[in-house]
Amino acid sequence: GGTPNLLGDALDLAWDRPVPTLFLLADLDTLLPLAGMHGLVERTPEPKTAVVLRDSDHFHFCDDVAQTHDLFKKMGPMLLGAAAGNDELDRAVRAMKTSAELCEAAAAYAMTCGLGLAHFDAHLRGNQEAASLLTRDLCDVMQERGVAISLL
Repeated sequence: GGTPNLLGDALDLAWDRPVPTLFLLADLDTLLPLAGMHGLVERTPEPKTAVVLRDSDHFHFCDDVAQTHDLFKKMGPMLLGAAAGNDELDRAVRAMKTSAELCEAAAAYAMTCGLGLAHFDAHLRGNQEAASLLTRDLCDVMQERGVAISLL
């Protein structure tokens, strides 16, 4: 909302060939908010897919999700906000839910590993089975595995 997106604006997305892009996003990400991802996804040339894991935050894409998330929530304001004098970052960390309020790590791993591997297999290895999976309704594919997602 009015804050410059220096990193996003600095990205040159004028590639000289098609680059299949898979965005894996967290709907409650307080460090890289989903609202800020819309512009990046829109600017990215086709082919692209943007998948949003529901009830997840930034650290759902790390190992040991609950531990990493809750440690950052606990230590982040002290290490980042106070040290850097960054009130906005401090507010973002304080707004984070606890890991118990978010989706389970297994759902994040299923989405990240499953869709990430399918994306790489389809586009780097030319695997037709993986390519076929990615053309299905990904919400249904992930729901079959107990993972709630949406698409941008």
